Amino acid sequence: GAAGRAAGGPLASWCGEAAVRWAYAVFWSRALALPQPGAAADPLPALVPLADVINHAAAARSRYEAAAGRMRLVS
Repeated sequence: GAAGRAAGGPLASWCGEAAVRWAYAVFWSRALALPQPGAAADPLPALVPLADVINHAAAARSRYEAAAGRMRLVS
């Protein structure tokens, strides 16, 4: 809440700006855009366990596909 954002709030004791920037960068560098049920809905960013390990090389050709409500890894 607002108290955590205020200088000296409860989050300030363990979560400084550098930690927040690191977490933001880690999330957005690994997040996948997962489709929601319903074609009109925008995809949701999500961390998928092991997906970044499978697709870790710069030249990796792995991808995921959504079909029938399931996700499938294609490599």
